[in-house]
Amino acid sequence: MGADQVAAIRPAVAELEAAEASAAPGARAEYFARFSLAGHDCPWVELYLQQGDAVLNCWYSFEAEPLDYLRQLGIPIPPGTRVLEVGRPSCLLAFDRPPSRAVAKFVDQLFLQMYACGDDYDVAVELCRFAV
Repeated sequence: MGADQVAAIRPAVAELEAAEASAAPGARAEYFARFSLAGHDCPWVELYLQQGDAVLNCWYSFEAEPLDYLRQLGIPIPPGTRVLEVGRPSCLLAFDRPPSRAVAKFVDQLFLQMYACGDDYDVAVELCRFAV
């Protein structure tokens, strides 16, 4: 696990949690976080929080079924994970939201294991607002 990367990812997840907490009940997510390799267009992972779920849109150019592939790589899959859509080069997953540190670790594992970025990858973090 990249401790520096988890430390960079986690505050963005906490920001999303704070935005959700201040929103009206049942409101759609207003913000999402985008994590990518600094200076590169891909790979990337986008995350938003919606009514108890974490929803993750990630760069996915692999042929294998996403959950099977994550298991094959040995990536711990959060409880309740389900595939919502696969439309290469992306995949949309949702899972029961764990604490922010666990979400950050999962994102980090995607970069380390699925994208094979190496322990010292430079993660870029952006908070973005959904277009209305």
